[in-house]
Amino acid sequence: MDLAQAWDELDLSSRLLEPYRLLAIPYFEWSFETEELAALFGVLTRTGSMAGWAIPLYRRDAADDGCLRHLLDRESADWLAQKHLPFEPTILLDDRFKFALLTWHTDEAYLCLTPDLFGLYLGENPTNYDLYGDGSAASDFEQALDQAFGRLDRWRIAEDESRLSRGARPLTALSQRINRLRNQRSDTFN
Repeated sequence: MDLAQAWDELDLSSRLLEPYRLLAIPYFEWSFETEELAALFGVLTRTGSMAGWAIPLYRRDAADDGCLRHLLDRESADWLAQKHLPFEPTILLDDRFKFALLTWHTDEAYLCLTPDLFGLYLGENPTNYDLYGDGSAASDFEQALDQAFGRLDRWRIAEDESRLSRGARPLTALSQRINRLRNQRSDTFN
């Protein structure tokens, strides 16, 4: 399943973003490591969150025994990054529903935060979204969103060229639900 199919299948715009007033950035060809999760958890705890949950996205038994409650600490960040996220499509949530991280193994994810938390997180942890590590790090939401979609677009162009050269079918177009995310702004909910 690709990133666009997964987002559409779960209908995350209407089920997650709108009700909880979250913004989303796609992370493509990206693995959330211990340092990134620990930084996110640090922002969450400083702003009032106490705990989180890791919920498998596709297991039918997840509601019964697959939901893992965890602390928002470095030890949990390390365990999630090393032992869980690479192997199980998962949504991470905090206890105030100000944060969601949806991951599909180690290379596709959506980071969803309230506008104020994106401001804090990116302000403290500027992020370089360039596919090859070129360019500058983004320190605000709009910059990060533009760079993240630039990364996704460049990857899709390179992947299509590779597929076509092998005689394979090109990728399907990004859905409207994904493309609409390009237009988000940090003042969306003001």
